[in-house]
Amino acid sequence: MFKFADDTKFFRHIKDSSDSSIMQKDFDTIIEWANKWQMEFNVNKCKFMHLGKTNVKEPYFMRKYTRNS
Repeated sequence: MFKFADDTKFFRHIKDSSDSSIMQKDFDTIIEWANKWQMEFNVNKCKFMHLGKTNVKEPYFMRKYTRNS
């Protein structure tokens, strides 16, 4: 993961569906962290870039977490 000012970029080499699942967990973790520290990502500005001819182009989501008290 790279952060610079208000930009956050992270990436993963995706070889199969298990890699895609790990990537989605990465997104879930960063959203959970952001909620904990009261920092929000502007999901409308978030983009997912799929590179490579053999990329399976799995859909990824940035979900908002809510804590159960």
